[in-house]
Amino acid sequence: MTFYKKVQFKLKFLQLKKELKLKKIALKILLIFSILFLTINESKGQLNCPSQGGLIDWWGFAQNDYPSLDWVAKAPFKYRDAGGNIFDIKVDWSLLEKEPIYKLTDAQAKELLIQGIIHQLLPPCPNFQTYTFKFYEEKPCIKNATCYLKVDQSNSVWCYDNNWPGGEPSWFWYNGTKYYPLNSQLQCGTACCVTEYEIECENYVHGQQTRFKIVNKTTVSFGCPESTTLDCKTGLITPCEVDCE
Repeated sequence: MTFYKKVQFKLKFLQLKKELKLKKIALKILLIFSILFLTINESKGQLNCPSQGGLIDWWGFAQNDYPSLDWVAKAPFKYRDAGGNIFDIKVDWSLLEKEPIYKLTDAQAKELLIQGIIHQLLPPCPNFQTYTFKFYEEKPCIKNATCYLKVDQSNSVWCYDNNWPGGEPSWFWYNGTKYYPLNSQLQCGTACCVTEYEIECENYVHGQQTRFKIVNKTTVSFGCPESTTLDCKTGLITPCEVDCE
């Protein structure tokens, strides 16, 4: 074998070795992402917010007072009669529509639509029974991460713009040293918020008419994972939690 052919053979061998190495790296990356994808989907599938069996698709409307009956807000939702005068409901709030002339905030439209959905599903009053409506909603779990900057020299405000609400940044003293905290919020999971409305029938207008009223409202949540993040200043666990309001 001539020297030229030996060099060519050596180069081809090195090229093949390099390609095999790159393929191994690519396979490892693909395997890691596949595991992450399956883990995320498995976790999301186990949330059961609510479980999917027996859910019926419907549209919810909040309407103006009689006689106009104009719609005020609407959104699609799924519901299930769970038995025992209990209804499971999940509204797709991403598709919430508001009638512009009423100039409602999202929170106002949401509350009106919840009442509208309850009214749609309730049987005629009076029957003087208690009904429970459980509204399910998935929300992100959040934890606060903090970095503390140590101030070795005196600090002062250099400048502020005309929208600054006032006051200096939140410098603080800790064990005789001055620090400035930098805070960041991180998503650490997904939770299921369940808001329960307890409904009863009541008499009004001197007992001449009846109507349903909300007698109790409670909110619980589940699904946020246990946090292992420690606050570097206090050494305490930084909770991973959800705001269901």
